[in-house]
Formats: sequence, C-alpha cells, structure tokens
Amino acid sequence: MRRDHFSIGAFMFAFGVAMGAFGAHGLEGRISNHYLDVWKKACDYWMYASLGVMSVSAFVQNKETNIVANEKVLNRVLGKWGLMTWSIIGAIIFSFSLWILALNEILGTSFRKLGFITPIGGSLLIVVWLLTGSTILGKQHK
Repeated sequence: MRRDHFSIGAFMFAFGVAMGAFGAHGLEGRISNHYLDVWKKACDYWMYASLGVMSVSAFVQNKETNIVANEKVLNRVLGKWGLMTWSIIGAIIFSFSLWILALNEILGTSFRKLGFITPIGGSLLIVVWLLTGSTILGKQHK
C-alpha cells in the first residue's frame, strides 16, 4: 500500500486539474460567481491534499530522511488505515460536498443540505496533518 499512496496522490492531482478546468470552462455562466468560488475552493483543497499525500509518501520513504527505517512510523503514516488514507478520505468529504453544493443551482436546492458535512472533511484534514507532523517530528527527535 505504501507506493500506492503516491500514485493515488498523483491521480488525485490529475482529477483536480480536470475538475478545475471543468469549473472554469464548463460551469462559468451556468452557476453564480458565488458557487463558482465554492467550486474553486473545493479544487484548491483537493490539490493541496493530493500534493500533501504525494509529498509525505515520498518523504517518509526516502532513505536520506532516515524515517524509512522506522516501521511504526511508516505504518502510522502510510498503512492501510494510516494518516494519508484519512487525508484522502477528508479530501473526498470536503471537496465532493463543496462540488455538489456548487452545482445546486443546476441540480436543485435539495443538494444544499450536503453542505453540513463539509466541516467534517475539513476537520479531518486538520487533524490528519497535525498528527502527521507530530508523528514525523517525534521520530526525528528520538
């Protein structure tokens, strides 16, 4: 699963570019500027998450950082249910809820109710990145 995280991050990045292009070229003039901004915010945070997953995956596996030797850190960060997996889940909750919210003018206002789950995804991202930083920092000081 360890190498898969970098690949998943790369696929996420490509998807983020596609969603950004769709918003810029397919939605402009079809949804209000407010919801176009919501769409862009979802794209921004999706891209941050994808770059973060790729960066952390490469960093913790880099022999130069000397973190690769610690199996506990690798499992905590890149394990099947490790921190990077939770980062991906947080990005999915955050960005997809905003993308759907942004489309409510096209799809109907019943999707507006999905906006309440956006903070769950955002909070998950915050917690994951704090835990990732403290896990890596803790390894470096031991």
